[in-house]
Amino acid sequence: MATSPIKAIAFDSIDDFLIAICEKLQLSLTEYALAKQRYEGIGGYLDRHEQLSRFSPTVYPQGSVRLGTTVRPKGSQEYDIDLVCELKIDATGVRKPIAVLDLVQAAIEQNLIYRPLLERKNRCVRLNYAGKFHLDILPAIPDLASGGTCVLVPDCKAGDWKASNPKGYARWFDDRCRFRPPQVRAKAAQLPEAEAVEEKAALKLAVQLVKRARDVHFAGNPDLSPRSITLTTLFALHYAGETSTYEAISSILSRILLSLPTAGRLVVLNPMNFQEDFSETWEARRQYVAFVNFIREFRTRWETLGAATGIHNVKGILEKSFGEDVTVEVVEDQVKKVNEARARSALSVAATGILMRTPSPVATPTPRHTFHGK
Repeated sequence: MATSPIKAIAFDSIDDFLIAICEKLQLSLTEYALAKQRYEGIGGYLDRHEQLSRFSPTVYPQGSVRLGTTVRPKGSQEYDIDLVCELKIDATGVRKPIAVLDLVQAAIEQNLIYRPLLERKNRCVRLNYAGKFHLDILPAIPDLASGGTCVLVPDCKAGDWKASNPKGYARWFDDRCRFRPPQVRAKAAQLPEAEAVEEKAALKLAVQLVKRARDVHFAGNPDLSPRSITLTTLFALHYAGETSTYEAISSILSRILLSLPTAGRLVVLNPMNFQEDFSETWEARRQYVAFVNFIREFRTRWETLGAATGIHNVKGILEKSFGEDVTVEVVEDQVKKVNEARARSALSVAATGILMRTPSPVATPTPRHTFHGK
């Protein structure tokens, strides 16, 4: 007897497929525990350091680990764990902003364990751990003129201060995930607990997926790749509370394209400190055009995904967006689960033609396949 065509493997919807991809992209519990250990290690060292203690250092996380939007690096790239070392220093008493970066670097160099790992960057000090991680320590001081949680960050290339607000941005992003007006919360000085994919807001999953799509798209031209913070901000600004990850990405991409100016470039400011332009690299026309083309291509592929039927077609589209490796891993995992369910006679085909691991009232049980006769 003929059966309904199978459109997906053990997924009830395209959202389930996307969630499974995000599961592969984020830090595992073991990796997260290691990241937390390294973060707390350097954080505690800076908190207690004799030269820094007179400036009452406050160490806190920023970036994708704090926001819950980490993405598995491609190739030889590493996870980037960001933290801020905020010192109570008045900017008016600092002749050269780079002196603050020098101060933090000197403190880290005094530690025999951290010294060989240290690398000086434009705005931070990096610790390069063997394996999948590097840790970026961003020195900052309070921006007394702007107030609140705004800070000033030394920039080597500019030879000046750059405005920022990592604490305010993290709170703003959390509120966008809940899609409600911002609220004042207690400051957090530790990494948040690891969050299961199933518990994440659609916005966090959407950001993980667009960052992965960015990495795949610009694999051959990393210099043209848009910054993670720029994509994260754009997605958060245009998120309207969708609960479906697929619908969230579809709507956000459409809104971004509608927001593009007819002349000049799109400007993406830190919503919690308008002095910080996340999109400043787009002053170079070539980079801005590359970003626009990426969003347009991603949107076209997303529309194709929404109309696709058949697991092979869906898989092919997702491979182009997120890479063959992670997509194949997801499919193989699902095939394994289907085979395990089939062995337990716990597999059924729903009326929609989608394989399910839990039989439903409208499903027809499928026979066990042993591949060696009856």
